[in-house]
Amino acid sequence: MTPAIHLQEWQKRYVEDTSRRKLLVKSVQVGGSFIAALEVCLDCLSHRTMWIMLSASDRQSMELMEKVKMHTAGAAVVVESDFFEETKIVQHTAKFPNGSRIIALPANPDTARGYSGNVLLDEFAIHRAAKEIWKAMVGRTMREGYKLRVLSSFKGKQNKFYELAKELGLADGVAPEPNPVNNGTWSGHWVDIHSAVAQGLNVDIDELRRTVGDEDIWNEEFCCIPTDGAQDFIGLELVLQCESPAASTLFEAEARPGRYFGFDIARKRDLSIIWILDLLDDGAKRTSGVITMARMPFHQQKEIARGVASICERGCIDATGIGANLAEDLSLEFPGRIEGVEFNLGNKERMATALKTDMETHQVLLPAGELAIRRSMQAVKKYTGSTGNVRFDAARTDQGHADEFWALALANSAAQTSANYVPASECGLVGRTVMGNVMARNF
Repeated sequence: MTPAIHLQEWQKRYVEDTSRRKLLVKSVQVGGSFIAALEVCLDCLSHRTMWIMLSASDRQSMELMEKVKMHTAGAAVVVESDFFEETKIVQHTAKFPNGSRIIALPANPDTARGYSGNVLLDEFAIHRAAKEIWKAMVGRTMREGYKLRVLSSFKGKQNKFYELAKELGLADGVAPEPNPVNNGTWSGHWVDIHSAVAQGLNVDIDELRRTVGDEDIWNEEFCCIPTDGAQDFIGLELVLQCESPAASTLFEAEARPGRYFGFDIARKRDLSIIWILDLLDDGAKRTSGVITMARMPFHQQKEIARGVASICERGCIDATGIGANLAEDLSLEFPGRIEGVEFNLGNKERMATALKTDMETHQVLLPAGELAIRRSMQAVKKYTGSTGNVRFDAARTDQGHADEFWALALANSAAQTSANYVPASECGLVGRTVMGNVMARNF
């Protein structure tokens, strides 16, 4: 008698999820291929069907078929292999008593085109010719109503698996809420090493991390945080260590000493963000408001910024291109308290480096659990050219262009250089200002 299989909660959720299309973002060594093979076997045992499992190599397809053999021990399943001399492809086949079949193949678009059935793409991020395989297999599953399963750990960002995970919001190193997440087409599951251990996986995380000995490998392989060719400037771990329940995105328009702001300006494509910091007695700078303005007319943005400036000691405003006039107008209205900052290479490097340094020394407090802020903080990359020149930039997406990051960097710059300016307390700043049409960000 085959012993019962003990499953972790995430594995149960995955097996019990009957969605037609499922994607699993996973840490290595948490049992992803094991649970994917189990679902395939259970489907084959329940009714007559066909599954094609594509792995990155012949060795991996053999290992996947070994999991099938383990799951079907005692079920009179016949497992065999065939070798195609012309294409140098090994096919591993499992035949069930009810006529179901599982075929395991190393990923090859030409070979894959010869089959129709349910499809499992194992470790899809490292498939060669992944887009060709996608083209070959996805059409077949759509036409015939077959199931599609895609699972992998991350291997950079230049692949089809990353594109799918990003579309589902599973590429930020943060578990979705709910988990799995469903966008109407895909059901997306996510599990990193920390959540797997919390659910019973017997692994010493600290020892494993020391053994890996490389933070980039650790983050990508075990924490589901994809990396790319550029250097990630601020990692998720640094963001998390700066998060504090004392910080908030909700802005109370109240004058108080030691209040500073940064304003990153946009009009149509990106977000305009005003970030407010309060200087605490211990020197830390606490986020006390994040105001977001999506495609808002400039005159409305100016009114909101005017209200913020009237209750802050100092502010730095993005004076690049479309922001130049707004920054100039506010600097005339609030003399000595507003600085327009042009986003050239030197200023961006100065502000980004200063912000990272303050984060590393726990001098900046961020709101806890705000996914959009986490994404923005991680979005900025450091590019080093062949001549040694450094450039800081972020990919432009439908979620912005690292707008929160740069608004915070501007606010941090305003707080750092405030000693050169007349404080608001000496400029007649008193009382409470009521601001209209302010949208405090609730992510």
